[in-house]
Amino acid sequence: MVNARLIRNVCALALLSVLASSARADVIMDWNARADSIATDKRLLPPLHSRVLATMHVAMFEAVNAIERRSADHTGRNSAASVSTTARSDDPSAPIA
Repeated sequence: MVNARLIRNVCALALLSVLASSARADVIMDWNARADSIATDKRLLPPLHSRVLATMHVAMFEAVNAIERRSADHTGRNSAASVSTTARSDDPSAPIA
């Protein structure tokens, strides 16, 4: 009885973990698909579409990097070091220098 209950709980946990990992949204891929759809609808030529995608990817990188601060920004500066200490304050009313 205990073994059957344990097996059932382990199977339920395994199923939940598989479902949770497969339900993960990938916003970057969604944006790429949407950009491709718009380019097809607007009949953009490949050079222009490539330029738009490159600009969009830089914007997405900067947006994610502004939150996570893992990499240097597109200017080559470390974005974590370029943020002032007042901007990192926990006080929302603190001025940003």
